[in-house]
Amino acid sequence: MNLSISYILMVVGILLAKAMGFVRELFLGNNFGTGLTMDIYAQVFSVASVIFTAFGVALSTFVIKSINNKMIQDETEEREFVGFFFKYALIFSLAFTVLLYLLSYPLTKLLLPGLSAADFLVALRLFWIMLPSLTFIVLTYTAMGLLQNKNKFFITSVVSFPFNLILICSMILGVRDIYTLGAVTTLGWAAHFLFLLPSLLKQNYKLWSNTNQKEKLKSVNPTEILFILISNMVFQFLFIIDKSFASVSEGFPSAIHYASTLFTTVSSIFLVAMSAVFFPSVTKAMKENDTQQINSLIRYALTFMFAIFIPFLMIVGIYHKEIITLLYLRGEFTMESVNLVAPAFLLYSFCVFGYITQELLFKIFYAKGKYKLTVISAVSILLLNIIANAIFKNSFFGIVGSTTVICLLFAGVMFYWLKKEISGFVNQKFLKNIGLILLASLIFIVAHLIFRYTVGYSNKLMFILPVAIGAVCYLAVLHFTKILKFILTAKETTLEK
Repeated sequence: MNLSISYILMVVGILLAKAMGFVRELFLGNNFGTGLTMDIYAQVFSVASVIFTAFGVALSTFVIKSINNKMIQDETEEREFVGFFFKYALIFSLAFTVLLYLLSYPLTKLLLPGLSAADFLVALRLFWIMLPSLTFIVLTYTAMGLLQNKNKFFITSVVSFPFNLILICSMILGVRDIYTLGAVTTLGWAAHFLFLLPSLLKQNYKLWSNTNQKEKLKSVNPTEILFILISNMVFQFLFIIDKSFASVSEGFPSAIHYASTLFTTVSSIFLVAMSAVFFPSVTKAMKENDTQQINSLIRYALTFMFAIFIPFLMIVGIYHKEIITLLYLRGEFTMESVNLVAPAFLLYSFCVFGYITQELLFKIFYAKGKYKLTVISAVSILLLNIIANAIFKNSFFGIVGSTTVICLLFAGVMFYWLKKEISGFVNQKFLKNIGLILLASLIFIVAHLIFRYTVGYSNKLMFILPVAIGAVCYLAVLHFTKILKFILTAKETTLEK
């Protein structure tokens, strides 16, 4: 499949999946608001959506490396290996689930400190209900890795559709009990794997095999996967840590959940697609020791991301309250909730530079084999976040603000190391393009001021008009400066040297 077609399919699929996921969040906000019930659910859900998923991603990486190994000679051996892998993935996940049940009491205490005895019992029971999600997530991500290796990108990009549909339908039908919501969520994770199963079977893969494949596993270094696992969890863990420390006050964890989810929903659409498409190109260039191509690819990726996220930050900076009001203000989500979530969304949006670091800069370091650098950086950032949260544990905006500062620090340090490792990617044209993007983004401020002192904002939808006018003007500037042509039409073979 053509790389550009794969990219377009991924972006479209991710957009559709994220839109469905956001609708799910709107229903959660309407049915549960930002009370203690949502605090408990949001934190327990984070375990499945971040920690369990990280295990799944690690196994997905492992199986892709294994089946592309020289020791697997043909499709028959590949099918046998996949069956063997699925068998041990299932055994591993079930065993680990049992272990988590045994450790559920201290884990729940760690995730949700400060709860009363009655509320802690609710959280513990919800944790028990949602623990089987681990097995379904492991199977799902293993299947995703196998299908992506066969160029089946679209089906894997929309894998969350049945999950979100099940949750949305349950809330339409009136689910307002946290235990029922937890059970439906676990069912939703199971639906992920069932959704992929027909495509998986169509590839003639086995789901169980007794053939001994241990010799083939020896050719894959699991240490690298462990390093990637640790490094790739840093950004998501920051929000889990924030919610954990904020749980001493009712409404704070769920406010962090809504703010961080909205930010990651928007930003991940572009970052995940960019990471998936351009990482293989960077890896190939590094294997060929093509320094000029490496520099060109890095300039391209960073210019594209700045062209998207600098205006995004301008819009959020001006209209963060209007955005949260428009999207969430209904049902149990009151103006008090808006006043808590909106500034948190603004602050978290500046964490995008940390997100770019994890999704793009870290991938470059992986390609260069600099795993220790990414692991040390990830662990250091998490420790800094824990220390900062301990200091500001009684301040909602202290917790959110300190995480934002840490993400900016994280991005700055890793950018320094990238420049040290690959010194030639920053050139005069790159700096000129970034400068032009920054200047062009000021159009949104001008549009806001003109609109504010002429037409005014008479209702909650009016802010969309100056945003749209600003966007048209911004794209016009990028067109005349040829930045738009550079980021939309450049191919791997035509990137400037």
